[in-house]
Amino acid sequence: PTPTWLALSAVAGGVWTLLAVALVLRLQIGSVLRPLTLVGGRKGAGVISMAILTAVAGAIVAVVLQHFFASGQSPMAKLVSTTEGLLAVSLVALLLPVVEEVYYRGRIFGALRAYVPAWGAIVVVTVWFAGVHAWQVAGDWIALPVIGAMGLLWTLIRHYTGSLWPGIISHTVYNGLIVAVAWISRLSANAGG
Repeated sequence: PTPTWLALSAVAGGVWTLLAVALVLRLQIGSVLRPLTLVGGRKGAGVISMAILTAVAGAIVAVVLQHFFASGQSPMAKLVSTTEGLLAVSLVALLLPVVEEVYYRGRIFGALRAYVPAWGAIVVVTVWFAGVHAWQVAGDWIALPVIGAMGLLWTLIRHYTGSLWPGIISHTVYNGLIVAVAWISRLSANAGG
C-alpha cells in the first residue's frame, strides 16, 4: 500500500472509531459518563501528576526502543514517512485518546466489571487494547509491549480512581509526545538534507 492509502485508511479508521463510540454513547450515555467525574482535591492533583509523569516515561521508553530496535517496516512507520501520513497520524493520535478511554476504560471495562472480577476486566481490556493496536506495529513488534504497558496503566488508573480523566490526560500526553518527536525528527531530517 502507498503512504497516501495508509494515511486515508488511518483517518477512516479514526472516523469509524468515533462513529462507533458515538453510537455506544447514544445508547448507554449514563453508564459511560459516570466515570467522567474528576478525581477531586489533593488526591486528584496527585493522580493527575502521576498520570502525566507515567505518560512522559512511557513516551521516552517508546521513542528509545523505536530508535534502537525498529526496522521502519511497520504500517505506522511507512505511514509517517510522508508528510500527509504524519499529518493524518497526528490528527488521529491527538483526537482519539478521549474516544479510546471512553470506549475501552469506560464502556468495555465498566461492562466487564459486572461479570468478572476486577483483575479479569483489567486483563481483557489491556489485551484488547494492545491487540487492536498490533496492526500499527506489525514488523516492528518492539512497540507492542509499550502499547500494552500503557493500556494496562490506563486501565489500572481507571480502576483505582473510578475516573476516566487521569487516563484521558495521560493518554493525550503520551500520544502528543510521540507525535512531537515524529515532527521534530521530520523537521531535523529536512533541515539536514
